[in-house]
Amino acid sequence: MKTRFLIGLLIIGIVVISGCVGPDEGDVTVVGGVEFQIRNAEYEAGKIIVTLSTNVSVDDVRIDIVDETDQLLCTRYKDLIAGITQIEMTDCKAKERITVSVSPPGGGIVTREFTLGIPTPRVDIVSAEYVLGAIALKLDANMAVKNTRIEVSDEHGTVLCTEYVDLSEGINEIRPKGCGAENKITVSVTPPEGVMTTADFTLELPLLELKEGFKYVYEAVSCAGCSKRDSSIYVTKETGGYWEGIAGIKIDESKKAYLMRWRINKDDLDLSATLPLTEDAVLGDVEYIDDVTQIQSIGQSGNSMMPFWMILWKEAYDLDIDELVTTHTTIMTVDQQSVTFSTSNPALYGNYLAYTVDLGVSGDGAQTESIELVISAAKPYLIMDVNVGGSAQQTSFKWVEQKEFSLDEYAGYSIEEGTPTVAKIVTPRPIQEEPAPPSPPPGVE
Repeated sequence: MKTRFLIGLLIIGIVVISGCVGPDEGDVTVVGGVEFQIRNAEYEAGKIIVTLSTNVSVDDVRIDIVDETDQLLCTRYKDLIAGITQIEMTDCKAKERITVSVSPPGGGIVTREFTLGIPTPRVDIVSAEYVLGAIALKLDANMAVKNTRIEVSDEHGTVLCTEYVDLSEGINEIRPKGCGAENKITVSVTPPEGVMTTADFTLELPLLELKEGFKYVYEAVSCAGCSKRDSSIYVTKETGGYWEGIAGIKIDESKKAYLMRWRINKDDLDLSATLPLTEDAVLGDVEYIDDVTQIQSIGQSGNSMMPFWMILWKEAYDLDIDELVTTHTTIMTVDQQSVTFSTSNPALYGNYLAYTVDLGVSGDGAQTESIELVISAAKPYLIMDVNVGGSAQQTSFKWVEQKEFSLDEYAGYSIEEGTPTVAKIVTPRPIQEEPAPPSPPPGVE
């Protein structure tokens, strides 16, 4: 019985002693009469944290970290307090095996080796979509990682774009430049010294659509010898039934600007608009004009509405846009001439899905020059490009950005007011002689 009792006590003693043994905090080394102990080094959130202890305070102590090949990774000078001091080495490239060395000003050195638990960088590809005609990626990084390679390829393996970015820990939204647009893509993400991840996506091709809070920038020319005009449309409001916004154009030669309000019904694409408004009136309550044939009677200021050419033709000449996009052909009559619109299935134009529309004109005085329009494949079928043989009329879409309307963009320009007159919409078609533009109301150039 005594023997069993003694054995039991021995076992309990061993367990108690084992339970009291803590983590290895390193040896105490005396340098210059000061006790130094390198207690720990660990990797956390992109930095190495070194824990030291001394029995007295010591100023200007040098801490070096080297890798297993003795290559210096980083250096820090730190004043140590009596007791425990933690030092964050934020500029230190982490290696799995390191040596920490501590050198007080009076000479001598204390070293200790560590094996760090460094996580392997990994970036998961959460999603991909087209936003404003460009690819937008959502990436989830398990840690902050610099110089990560992102590559986007098409379904045949052709690289569309490559970009190197710095990622923070967690969700990152990245928009690589110059990728173009494809229906099927493969995205690969490779952090340095990390794991490459890939993901395949089948995406809806981007559409140029009207969205509240966005600005659409155009370049327009409407007459022989005219310089290019910067024209923009802003969508200030969108509901389930209509879009509403402001159209603006700048005339640099005269430093004049024209601002018009517009509204488009989403169902039947009926367009209402104002004539040019004063600076004080453009953001207030306005009265819309349903007879949009007056829009181009006000000279060059009417060019701000050129992105809505398809709707203007629909209003003035009963152009059947629905028939055009469903059957790929339709006809309208202009001044006893028959204008045939023909197209095919939408395809990418730039970074957007669009219809290329060919116009054929027949009847008295009709010319044979080609007329080509590019229109967005989404309502309200915004004009994206115009190629009119023999005519000075041009309109080209440049870009879209998320931006609210602000009068600050027209600083330095005199904002002019217009008054209604009666005139026809100018139809972009080849002509032998350039007709004089409609006379603007008094005071409008």
